[in-house]
Amino acid sequence: MPQVSLYLNKKTYTKVRRAAEAESISLSKWVSKKLDQAIAAEWPDGFNELFGCIRDDSFKVPRRETFILDAPRDSL
Repeated sequence: MPQVSLYLNKKTYTKVRRAAEAESISLSKWVSKKLDQAIAAEWPDGFNELFGCIRDDSFKVPRRETFILDAPRDSL
């Protein structure tokens, strides 16, 4: 398994160490887990159910520009 060295300031290291201790896992596993979450290409569970769940009249569909006033373009 590849290894990576990290250089952290003392304040950040303390936070990471405490977070790992709170989950009862090693620093390495905690950092690996957080990196996996940060680069995951998947949406979180339940994300698709969020679409359309907000009923608010202040949300408006943006007006589309018609490009009528757009500059004429040369044909290629």
